[in-house]
Amino acid sequence: MKKRGNIQKLTSFFLVFVMLLGVMLQSKPVFAEDVDRVNTKITKFEIKDKDGKTIPPGKPLGYWSKFRLEMDWDASSYGKTLKKGDYFIIQLPKQFKFPTEPASAVNFPLYAAGVDTVARAHVNSNGEAGGGTVKITFTDYVQNRENIKGNIFLEAIFARKNINAGQDNQITVSIGGGFLLISRF
Repeated sequence: MKKRGNIQKLTSFFLVFVMLLGVMLQSKPVFAEDVDRVNTKITKFEIKDKDGKTIPPGKPLGYWSKFRLEMDWDASSYGKTLKKGDYFIIQLPKQFKFPTEPASAVNFPLYAAGVDTVARAHVNSNGEAGGGTVKITFTDYVQNRENIKGNIFLEAIFARKNINAGQDNQITVSIGGGFLLISRF
């Protein structure tokens, strides 16, 4: 009997110790992580002149020329599951050099019809090396909405060392494993 009483006292002491330890070492709150939405697709990719006009086939292009890269993207495959903070990253073509300033060319809003901001874009240029990324981060606008699509355009100039003058150049943009290729330039 005495042995049984000692075991009960020891068990009680252990339980009190564990409860006190739990109070003293409270856990931190857990938050959901932002999610990389790699199934977002680029549905259209065009290279236009700096004013947004189509470049006629065969028109000679100089290294100094400014361009406007226009991309349409589609995140509708996610239905209503998108939330604020979700994002996707576009790998930009190495044949172009993207701005590193001013701030309005590096960080800017993407709008829905009207004045609602669907997402914010941040361009991470590789400078003279060409290419880089643009991270599109969704705002709370996307929550409980379907058919989320949009477009983005970026100004750029040729990254001279990555262009084969007088030849076709394969230019690719990608999200995750998917990509869109044009080889006109």
